[in-house]
Amino acid sequence: MGTTTDYLETRLLDHASGNAAYAHPAQLYVGLILNSGLPTKGGAYTEVATGVTPYARLAVDFTAAAADATGAEADNTALLSWTPSGEDFGDIGAIALFDGNTVGGDNMLWFAELTAVETVNDGDTFELPVGIIDLKLGGTT
Repeated sequence: MGTTTDYLETRLLDHASGNAAYAHPAQLYVGLILNSGLPTKGGAYTEVATGVTPYARLAVDFTAAAADATGAEADNTALLSWTPSGEDFGDIGAIALFDGNTVGGDNMLWFAELTAVETVNDGDTFELPVGIIDLKLGGTT
């Protein structure tokens, strides 16, 4: 998944350097981000609105991290699927990983823009297949 947020980077560095412990979230969630409010490293974003039926962040689980020459990676283990009923979700431009399921709240950890904006209208289905979300850390600076 494309970019870690400042929130996550700060927590991980403080944890690794012994300055402050970071307790991992009990569950991670994926949210859909509108193209009109793409996420930033600082944590700004515009998610599909609360009250749009039946939008909700979806719980997601990941494989254990595996390392190779380019860093470490973990992938989502199940299909994630959203289908609006009665309203449009709008133009989806990114997905984001959160530490909670409160739409418009909690902390964004990672985000990635889609390769193409996807319009999700009433009755459409937006899916993220198994293994499509790659959380990566590593590389050289």
